[in-house]
Amino acid sequence: MKKLNYRPEIDGLRSLAVISVIIYHAKININGINIIPGGFIGVDIFFVISGYLITSILLTSMKENNFSFKKFYERRIRRIIPVLFFIIAFSTPFAWLYLLPSKFIEFANSSLSSVFFISNIYFWFVGEQYSAQSALLKPLLHTWSLAVEEQYYIIFPIILFVIFKYIKKYIFIFFLLIFFVSLFYADLGSKTFPSLNFYSLHSRGWELILGSLLSKLEIDNFRTGNDFFSKLNIMPTIGIMMILVSFIYFNDNIFHPSFLTLIPVTGVAILIWFCKKNEFITKILSNKILVGIGLISYSLYLWHYPIFAFARIDEFIQGSNANKIFLIFLTFVASIITFFLIEKPFRNRNKTNVKKLLIFISTLLILIITSSILIITNNGYLKRTPKILHEQFIDGLQKKVSQENKDCFDRRNQFCIFNKDSRDSIILVGDSHLEVLHRPLLDFSNNNSFKITLMTNSGCPYLPGFNRINKKTGLIQSCSNKLQTKRKEIILKSDSIVIVGGRYPLALSEEFFDNEEGGKEFGEWDDYFEPTNQKTISKIQRQKLLALSFKKNINEILENGNKVLLIYPIPMPGWDLPPKFINELPKKDGNIEKKLREKPITTSYEVYKKRARKTFKMFDSISNQNLIRIYPHKLFCDNKIKNRCTNHSLKKIFYRDSSHLSHEGSKMLMNLISDKIR
Repeated sequence: MKKLNYRPEIDGLRSLAVISVIIYHAKININGINIIPGGFIGVDIFFVISGYLITSILLTSMKENNFSFKKFYERRIRRIIPVLFFIIAFSTPFAWLYLLPSKFIEFANSSLSSVFFISNIYFWFVGEQYSAQSALLKPLLHTWSLAVEEQYYIIFPIILFVIFKYIKKYIFIFFLLIFFVSLFYADLGSKTFPSLNFYSLHSRGWELILGSLLSKLEIDNFRTGNDFFSKLNIMPTIGIMMILVSFIYFNDNIFHPSFLTLIPVTGVAILIWFCKKNEFITKILSNKILVGIGLISYSLYLWHYPIFAFARIDEFIQGSNANKIFLIFLTFVASIITFFLIEKPFRNRNKTNVKKLLIFISTLLILIITSSILIITNNGYLKRTPKILHEQFIDGLQKKVSQENKDCFDRRNQFCIFNKDSRDSIILVGDSHLEVLHRPLLDFSNNNSFKITLMTNSGCPYLPGFNRINKKTGLIQSCSNKLQTKRKEIILKSDSIVIVGGRYPLALSEEFFDNEEGGKEFGEWDDYFEPTNQKTISKIQRQKLLALSFKKNINEILENGNKVLLIYPIPMPGWDLPPKFINELPKKDGNIEKKLREKPITTSYEVYKKRARKTFKMFDSISNQNLIRIYPHKLFCDNKIKNRCTNHSLKKIFYRDSSHLSHEGSKMLMNLISDKIR
């Protein structure tokens, strides 16, 4: 096959892409502002380049009648798999050291999905939002983009071969059709199913196919350099500006991929098409340093995410730009090593024959599959963690309450009802802060003959007359007024004790919690609660209407003859507590109680009161003899340690993460509630 002309500026473009992705994931910031908020666009740059190069290889070989599926897939395997499998295997011991059992199981699942090229499907299936804080702690999340490319490499050559053989003259029309179908699908998906849209091949296909279109036109000799735009010499400058503008002005809240993504993607296409020798931008991109970074860009991409994920879990970063820069340096060192010791030798058939390649890949594959299965079947090796955390990961305690083989949490209809024949009735309504009461409340109802109805939904406290709105995608169906109305109807038709509570401080402030001691929820809260009859109103107006509406709705329940147990805000630690225990406690259980006595993990009571002030005011404004107030902060705050909220005892941890009560914490809260009910 005729060798493709080497274009150093494309390696320079690769370096631009990988640097932007690394800085974006590092979250390097100045005065709290990320310097490249749109750095995730680097992945889209890779897609266009891949589409261009792969199609060039395929069409050139098919045109010369020497195309071989075997040779093509062998080259792809040599290029992608050895270093990918090595880094997954290398990450596993660090996952053993740093990840809690449940997260260790997730790591094992993501390892398996990565080696079988379906990690994009896996991360969509488990509902992982790419820009969320939790995503930054998943060492293999970045493999989703490799899965997209690998799926493209498997499917595209077969389709192109058939078209080339039977309807060769329609190849360009085929590319054009796929481009527009995929692009319009992506724009629709960005607004209606953003997670699937982000991770899937069919919504990313237009970016890859754009590269294919460029390749087809070039092979058909349309890229002559004699056209009007080429002679202007301004097109590469326009192309690079479109990319740089996207790096600076795009952020996690944009619809992506969508029509908006055309800006940077078109910029890449312009550079590929118009860059030529001795042109200014071409010279910059062909600089030896950028080309060198481009050559190791694959290793850089593979290494950077696990390095940053484990560093975050270890709390090494903690907002320090200096530490982030050190980790970037470490990423470059690791990438240079794997480039010269793994990437280059395995790409070269003269240095590594097929037998050696298969032995290396098979050994790592068996190692990854075996270790992953062992991790999953042994429940993440619970004994690695301090005993104080064990209760967090015992299935019998943490298992969700279900009915008819379906989780009782997050139902929009057919809510779970237990002990239907009991005379006395309890209804639990709220968000995930009350979902923690499912199991202890069920135990209480079984022992005391209470009928219980569970109506808890993620991020959805009791707010009839309001829709939860996402700033990016609009109405959230799982917390719409339709659901709220259904809850309200069930409550008003009953003669029950109604337990109401939830994360109202978040709804009222529209800002995530910051404990002002290093425990800060990442990013901005992208949602708000909007009254159904008054849209496009200010944040202050929303807060006022929410408080008035809440009071009205609770009074309506009370006037209906129901009793209401109003659960005031649960104190939140702010930091994810189990990993904090792993990082701060001695590894030997015998020393843990001593450390906890000397330096307990606590948070500020004053910060809690400041955070909950608006909710207290809203709750306190309701007055009725059938209203019973429950104060969770009395369990945790300003009792054992003055002006501090305790997060644990010597033997038990009170929270399962940064905000939700653990099994022990929920039992403590249930004891408060059961005393009032009795």
